[in-house]
Formats: sequence, C-alpha cells, structure tokens
Amino acid sequence: MYWLVPPAKPAKREEFQDHHYGSEYAFVGHHKSGHRLTQSQMDHLRQHYFTIYPEALDNTRHPDLMNMDAHMQLYYRCRVKETIYHCESYQRSNSIHLHNVVCVEQEVNANARFRIGICPKEMVRERFYAYVHFYCVHRFQARMNMRMYSSYQRTTTHHGLVEDHGCRH
Repeated sequence: MYWLVPPAKPAKREEFQDHHYGSEYAFVGHHKSGHRLTQSQMDHLRQHYFTIYPEALDNTRHPDLMNMDAHMQLYYRCRVKETIYHCESYQRSNSIHLHNVVCVEQEVNANARFRIGICPKEMVRERFYAYVHFYCVHRFQARMNMRMYSSYQRTTTHHGLVEDHGCRH
C-alpha cells in the first residue's frame, strides 16, 4: 500500500510593503516588534516627518511630533526589485563583505550654504554613500512608514572608485 504525501507548502516570505513605494520595495525578514528608538533617533525622525509633511505640521513642537511612539518593527533586509540589501545588524562580526553599504541619489540645493535670498535655489542630483544600521516600520499619523537608519559617509570618487573618509558629522 502506498500513501501519497502532499507536497510541502513553500514558506511564505515575511515582507512589509507600502503602496506608496510600489511592489518593487519591501522589508524582508521581520525580526522583532517593539524595538525602542533612542532619543537621538527620535529627534532625527521628528525632523524627518516635519520635513516631509510641512502642510500638516506647522512647527517642530506639533503635538503629533512630540507624542510620537518610540517603538517600531525592526527588519534586517530590504528588497528592491530582486536585489536584497542587508543592514549592519544582520551582518556577521567576522564578515569581510560590505552588504550594508548603499548609494542614495537625491536632489539637493547647490546654494544651500548661502543665506536665503542671496542666491536662487539650484537643485542638483548628488550621490551619498551610507552604512545601513537597520530598516524599520514606524507608525505616524495613523500610517505605517518604511524607514532606513544609516550613517552617511564622507566620500570622494576617483575614476569610478569610491574612497571612504569616515562618518559625516
């Protein structure tokens, strides 16, 4: 007598996706809920939300910013299309590979160092390199937000090779 064993269901990959980023972006491998942000991380997050939601937050002392939840869901990896990016927390201590280095392109004001009104705003694309410490999902104003905590590096590029000069402070 033979018994048919049903095929094992493939393990569902635990991912978090936000429709604002589309299906190409997801945090993978949920690690733990309830991770508490440090005070400096909270200050940076308040400044970030104040910057991206200027129409809803009239000042940096807005009650939504001052009463923000300090807890978030921690993730170790981020998927962009089919490429998986890791973070510092996921990397082994004896690893020789830098899977937690990212290149971020964004527009910045080339005249930001001048007082407002002296020079016109001139937006240019720049590349920044950073070490990713962790990925997280944080609730703010009843919306789940995907965030990446990283430290930007001072770098120079020589013939396509990037030289790291340490942390930007």
